[in-house]
Parts: sequence; C-alpha cells; structure tokens
Amino acid sequence: MRQLASRDKGPGAIIGSIVLLCVGMVGCSEFPHQSSPVIQGTLGGQERSATMQSYRQQAEAARAEAEAYERRAESLGEYTDTKGFVRSGLTTAAQAHRAKAVTLEELAATHEEQPNTANR
Repeated sequence: MRQLASRDKGPGAIIGSIVLLCVGMVGCSEFPHQSSPVIQGTLGGQERSATMQSYRQQAEAARAEAEAYERRAESLGEYTDTKGFVRSGLTTAAQAHRAKAVTLEELAATHEEQPNTANR
C-alpha cells in the first residue's frame, strides 16, 4: 500500500492539480452568466421584473462605488502618493466596478428583451 501511495504523488499529479485549480477558478467566475439563459426561460413576468430591478440596483451600486473610488483617487495629493501606486490601484478598482455595472445592465436588458416563455 505504501508504494502505491508514493507513486500517485508524482510531478504529473501536482501539475494536474494546479491545472484543475486554475480551470476551476476561471470557470467559476463566469458561472452566473452561463446559467442566466436557463434561468431566463423559466421566469414569469413578475419574477423577470424583480430580476431586472435587482440587476439595475446592483448596477447603480457598482457605479456609485466606482465614483467613490474615482473621487478618492482625485483627492490624493502628490506628496501622499508620490509614485502613483495608490492612485493607480483606485483607478483600477473604479474601472472594475464600472465594468461590473455594464455587465449587470446588459443582464437586465437581456431579461427585458426575453419573451415570456413561462405561459407557453
């Protein structure tokens, strides 16, 4: 038994584990977008309206967060952030929140355009 266990832990197993971990992280980050068409087909009118409203509220919150990061980046003095690392990080965070807002708006628009298939 001991020899069997030692053969399973070769470099191929370690590399395979790392690849699976990376694929899992990338695949899971897109999971809600991949499942949304399935969910859209099963939603009725009220559920769709509530989902659209939720996406739009989340988009507004993401936009507000982006604006807060941008205001913070603009308020930094040149002596506070001499090399621009903090400002750059805040700008990147603002861009990420703006991109999230755009994605949420697109999801809301997709739900709005989807025909009501629950009554068919």
